[in-house]
Amino acid sequence: MLHLPGATGATGPEGPAGPAGATGPSLISAYAANTRGSKLQVSTGGTPIPLPDAQLLSPEITVSPDNTVFTVSKSGIYLITYHVNITAALKMGTRLMYNNVRMEDSVIAPVASISSFECRILRTLHAGIPLSLQMYTDTIGGATLMGDGVGASLSLVRLSD
Repeated sequence: MLHLPGATGATGPEGPAGPAGATGPSLISAYAANTRGSKLQVSTGGTPIPLPDAQLLSPEITVSPDNTVFTVSKSGIYLITYHVNITAALKMGTRLMYNNVRMEDSVIAPVASISSFECRILRTLHAGIPLSLQMYTDTIGGATLMGDGVGASLSLVRLSD
């Protein structure tokens, strides 16, 4: 005997809402740039690059009044990216300084004259420890960051605890 399905019945009433899920982690990030074409007197010990423009900072990341030192209030693993673009190719280098010590994996050494520097690293940052972007050279000299665009930028994104 063959059984054929009958017509579908009416949809019943909607049930109650389920419990709310756990709140996910909030994104902690920062971006700051220098778009002014600032002139820097670069020293052998390093010169911090001010990043006063286009600052988008999570409340957990603060910047110093001179816009050169960034500090996180939540420790974790961060993706750190920087770009530096100068108007002329010079034999200068760039690096990140963390607690006034260079982060070796962020160093672009002055072995050849270049005008564009870029670095991306993953690093554990601890709450309250200062981070800054520097240019440095083997001999004192001047460098001009590109204006009317990004002369220098720094971004931080917290990926995990």
